Amino acid sequence: MNKFITHYFSANQQRLELLYIAFRKHKNRDPEWAKRLFLLFSCGLEQQIAWNQALLFPVLQAHNDSQLNELIHKAIDEHQQIKDQVSWVFNLTEKGLESHDDEQRLEYLLSDHFENQEFNLYPACDKLFDVNAVTHLIEQLASYNQTASQ
Repeated sequence: MNKFITHYFSANQQRLELLYIAFRKHKNRDPEWAKRLFLLFSCGLEQQIAWNQALLFPVLQAHNDSQLNELIHKAIDEHQQIKDQVSWVFNLTEKGLESHDDEQRLEYLLSDHFENQEFNLYPACDKLFDVNAVTHLIEQLASYNQTASQ
């Protein structure tokens, strides 16, 4: 189970990055396809954020450590900034308005956030979660995914 959380969540972040890159690449050539890609990206990002907030943060908060709490609060702030920017880019895209600068801002926000998660938050989880906690997390992820798909 060594570094399971880092590997699992980082792989999902890479998937999200690829969807976002594809959206930007196809935006001018095939706007309808780009919108579909953006929706896939947006839904996946919402899922990643929900996993963090519902599955990882409560376990970390139970340790009642000031450094962990700081990581959590930073992540929550970043989540809100990213959600706001995703909504903004989505609205501009839906209206057919120029959004290049806003897309670039979102890319920077995502990059910073994913880096913070990959190098700070997820390794902290890997360090603190024992085999039972990781197994429980895997079960919760499976359950969460089944509930979301229904």
